[in-house]
Formats: sequence, C-alpha cells, structure tokens
Amino acid sequence: PAPDPHADLSIIMTEYSYQLSGPVSAGRHLIRVENRGAQPHEADLIRLGPGKTPHDYIAWLDGGEQGLPPAEVAGGVGDFVAGRTVWMDVTLPPGHYFIICQVPDAGDGKPHYDHGMIREFEVR
Repeated sequence: PAPDPHADLSIIMTEYSYQLSGPVSAGRHLIRVENRGAQPHEADLIRLGPGKTPHDYIAWLDGGEQGLPPAEVAGGVGDFVAGRTVWMDVTLPPGHYFIICQVPDAGDGKPHYDHGMIREFEVR
C-alpha cells in the first residue's frame, strides 16, 4: 500500500467527542481524521457567523433548515466506519468554528450532536 500522506493536523473521533492535535492556524491544511469510536462518525467543519453559537446552528438543523443558516460549512468528511482513517484538504480563514457529527446513533437514533459530539475551536 501507498504511504499515508503527511498531515499537519489530526482529528480523532471517539464516542461523542473530537480531539484536535493542536491549535489551528488560518490557511490550507491536510487533516488526518481517524474514527476510533465503535460507530460510524463524521467531521463537518462549520464556521460560525458573528455572534452565533453551535446551538444556533443545531436549532436551525432541528427546525428543518428554514431560512439562512447561522453558519457556513467550511469542509468536512462524511460518515465512515470505526477503525478507518481519511484525509481532509481544507483552507480555513480566521474565525470561530466547530466540528459536528450528524450521524444517527445506533442506540437511540438521535444525531450524535445530541450526545455532545461537538467541538468548538478558533482559527487564527
């Protein structure tokens, strides 16, 4: 097999949490995303609008996505199974972001963000 690409950041996903390898600077990044959980997970990177919070975005999702969203999708990787690793190539301007998983839970069917799978971070 080919060697893994060289990533400058990593995101580790477990049951209902994300771990970032370090601070995130503005610019282009190759991010290694690893699913160490037991269920499929995803990592959607969302850039919040001024004065907005992840809860504003979740209310917009849960409300049927009516009107303009309070944030914009900045990149991400769709859901993939436990034990796998993928790479995400993104260019991030400065701002306030969060990572979210919208995959339905295997136990109760609720999206993983309802179980706390959200992680805020700053891009400087």
